[in-house]
Amino acid sequence: MKIIIDSNIVFSAILNSQGKIGQLIINGSKFFKFFTVGILKEEIEEHKDKILSISGFTNQQFRQSFQSITNRITFVDEILISDKDF
Repeated sequence: MKIIIDSNIVFSAILNSQGKIGQLIINGSKFFKFFTVGILKEEIEEHKDKILSISGFTNQQFRQSFQSITNRITFVDEILISDKDF
């Protein structure tokens, strides 16, 4: 099954990879194919300082959580998505 996830889901999973959403992405990637827009990685980087402040993560912990979540998501360039896809 293909599942499109938005930025709120990805942010939530990065902030708490042990929570329900984080675990769904981590463990669910065996059963589901997760997709989101490519620009989301840039958005996460733009808000990195806020994520660090909220989470109390070190840079290394942030990178580890970021990689753990984003490695299980396929990032699609927005230009490749047509109106016919919806």
